[in-house]
Amino acid sequence: MPTEAPTAYPANGFLDFAEKLVSKFMNSGGKIYFNTEINKLSSIKSQTNIEAMQNNKKINFKFDKTIVTTPSQLFAKFTHQLPPSYKASLKKLKT
Repeated sequence: MPTEAPTAYPANGFLDFAEKLVSKFMNSGGKIYFNTEINKLSSIKSQTNIEAMQNNKKINFKFDKTIVTTPSQLFAKFTHQLPPSYKASLKKLKT
C-alpha cells in the first residue's frame, strides 16, 4: 500500500491560515497595515523607519520589529540601505 508524501499545504487553505495568523497577531497587540504602499524602509539601530502612502496620504511609521512579505525584488527597490551586492543577489531571485 503506497503512503502519501507529506504536504506543506495548510489543512484549510492559505486564506484560513492567513486569517488565523492576522487574528492571533492583532490579539497580541500587533498592528497590520493593509493597502499601504511602502516607498522607503530604513533601519537605525534597532528601529525600522518606513515612509509610506495610504489613501493618497504620505505617512511615516517607526517600529521596533517589522515583517516584510513582499517579493525579494520589490524589497530591494524600497530598501535603500542594503549593500549593493546584497541588493543585486535579491534581484536575481525568481519570484
